Formats: sequence, C-alpha cells, structure tokens
Amino acid sequence: MPRPSNGNSPAADALVETLELEIEALDALETLYDRQLDAVRAGNVDVMGGRTTEIQKETATLQDLSAQSERQARLLGRVLGTDADEPSLEALTKALREAAPELGTQISEARATVAERAEVVEQRRTT
Repeated sequence: MPRPSNGNSPAADALVETLELEIEALDALETLYDRQLDAVRAGNVDVMGGRTTEIQKETATLQDLSAQSERQARLLGRVLGTDADEPSLEALTKALREAAPELGTQISEARATVAERAEVVEQRRTT
C-alpha cells in the first residue's frame, strides 16, 4: 500500500516504501520456511514441493526489491548531493537528517529492520 508522501523528497519516500516492501517479503519468506519445515516434519512430500516453489518466487521478489532499494539509495544520494556513487547508509542518514530529520530516522530504522528480518529468515532457512 503506497505511503503518503512526506513532501520532502519523492526519492526518499520511494526508498522508504521499498524498504517496507522488503520487510513484508522477508516476513512472508519466514512464514514459508516455517510451513516448509512443518511439511518436512510431517513427511508431506506434496506440500514440500509447493512450498519450495513459493519460496523461490518470494526469494526472487526479495532480490528484485533489494536491487530496487539499492538503485533508490544511489538516486537519493545524488539528490542529496553525497559524493559517492554508492552512498553508505550512514552517509545517506547524515544527509537526510540535515535535510529532513524524521525521514533520516525512518530510513535508518527501516534498513535496520530489513537487516534484522534477513538474519531471522536466514536462520529459518538453515534450520
């Protein structure tokens, strides 16, 4: 669901929205891994195959979103005038906090949540 614009930067709004979609995709992936593990424990081969297909689709979606957020971060870096082609989260956050403090915090928190959720999903995947 699209978020209302904060009026500061369409590039920043787009990045926040994409990060939120990444979080949703990671949550979905975690659920799929849990369901796949349940199917393995139950010995339900038919369900395992279906879950594997769903996991592959969700993983592809997550990869697309990740690439999109990287492109959006580069664009935002250019909009904010950061020097690097690949601005770090710290550089973006610093520049955003100067331009729009609330937005800088939003992006920083969303990136941290993505990293945390990715770690949880990786743990589920290797269970």
